[in-house]
Amino acid sequence: MRLDDELAADTEALARTEGKSLNETVKQVLRDATERRRKDPAFKAKIKRTIEQDRELLQRLAGAPALTPTCTAGPQARTG
Repeated sequence: MRLDDELAADTEALARTEGKSLNETVKQVLRDATERRRKDPAFKAKIKRTIEQDRELLQRLAGAPALTPTCTAGPQARTG
C-alpha cells in the first residue's frame, strides 16, 4: 500500500508513540474501520446493494437466468 508522505509520517509517528510496528498499526486501524462499518446501517444497506449487483453480473457472465423475483401483479390487459 502506498501512502502520501504526510499520511506515512503521521502513521509512523502514531506507531512509535504506541510502541507498535507500522504494519501492526495499519492493520489495527483497518480492523477498527471495518468493525465500525459493520455496525453502520447505511453501510449495511450499501453492502446488500453491492451483493445484488454482483449476483446479477455473475449470473449474466455465466449465462444463467436472473434469480430476481418476477412481479405478477400489475395492470390487466384490456380487451375490447
